[in-house]
This record gives sequence, C-alpha cells and structure tokens, in this order.
Amino acid sequence: MWLILFLIPLVNIVVSIIIWMKIAEMRGKPSWLGILWIIPPIGLIVVGYLAFSDGEYNT
Repeated sequence: MWLILFLIPLVNIVVSIIIWMKIAEMRGKPSWLGILWIIPPIGLIVVGYLAFSDGEYNT
C-alpha cells in the first residue's frame, strides 16, 4: 500500500512525512521532527540526529 502511494506525485511527500514521524516516535523523539525532514538542509540534520542520538526505543 505504501509503495503504491509513493508513486503518486505530491502524495509521496505526505506519505514520507508520515513515515518519518513514525520513525521519530519509535526512536522516542517528538513526532514533529518528521515534518522538518522536508526542509532540505535541515532534513540531513534530522536524519543524522535520529540515527545517532541516544533515545528510548518504543516498540
């Protein structure tokens, strides 16, 4: 289902924001970090922050 939504223009932006919000929540960070992903220079910082920061893992 998600893969099909990625193929639709403009919908793929919304879907990727939702996915990044879920990733942030699963890492124990605030979900609004997923919204910052769409800003180009800040997006790289957000990805690095989520990848390398210590946090609680919510499963």
